[in-house]
Amino acid sequence: MILSGTALRVLRNAQNKMPQDKPLAMKAVEQIKTWCEYYDIDLRQHLRANHKLRIDTDLIAKIEHTLAQLNLASINKISAGKTSMEQIEDDMLENKNQRLAPSANHLVCAINAHYLSCQLLEPQCFYYLDVDYRTLNLQQFKALVVVENLDVFYSKDALVFIEKALNTRLALIVYKGHDQAATSCVALKARAVQQGLPCIYYGDFDSRGVNIALTEGYTHILLPVLDSLKKIANTYQLNVQQLPYNKALDKYVECYPESPLAKYLLLITKSAKGLLQQTQIVKQIPLNLLVIEN
Repeated sequence: MILSGTALRVLRNAQNKMPQDKPLAMKAVEQIKTWCEYYDIDLRQHLRANHKLRIDTDLIAKIEHTLAQLNLASINKISAGKTSMEQIEDDMLENKNQRLAPSANHLVCAINAHYLSCQLLEPQCFYYLDVDYRTLNLQQFKALVVVENLDVFYSKDALVFIEKALNTRLALIVYKGHDQAATSCVALKARAVQQGLPCIYYGDFDSRGVNIALTEGYTHILLPVLDSLKKIANTYQLNVQQLPYNKALDKYVECYPESPLAKYLLLITKSAKGLLQQTQIVKQIPLNLLVIEN
């Protein structure tokens, strides 16, 4: 039996101001009580009549002594933010609820095979890499491109399409991702902006997709050329549930009415038309790189 991270935190916090009477109704306090009883720690002088557990120097000493006998880490050793292996190296049991996820700081990127040599794989246009974003040398790239949809990201035709629009094979193309990957993508983008690298968003032409580009710190957005977009965009590819995201689009048009991007935004907000990223690729509509004014 192990003490949860929350139970350990209760014990650590209690040390700052002892004694403390903690209600057994608290799940973490009940777990401390159960743990002590499991390891035959005498709680008679610590259990109060009002259904509370008194945490004092005596109880802390008993718990620390038991942890030492079990070859477990002290109460004051913190497992949060450490990998499972780092927890074990510090004489802790693995705590998956508090550990640093194995995929922390990782994301998936696509790099043109022209710049990578790999004799273990068949020749390809691109290599997909699962990398720690902190190891990427951004100075070697001309731009960072974040792709919204996974099927587009894994389409080599789509990647060639993106490179053609940017006129470079030195674009670092990254999948936006979810959860941990999305967090890493945000951190990578912040690094890229700090180093002056263009940060380009490429996703659906709809309220949500464009909203992401406008509100999450991107410097540019890739969109189909306007004349072709007007002909192909339609109401069926604009999700009405995304209409609340139009506020950011309206604000942008109000602030920058003469910008080239404003004309695109009016197609969504006034004409209620959109175009999914997948349709853009299938129809091979040429892409236009637009600056996002800030």
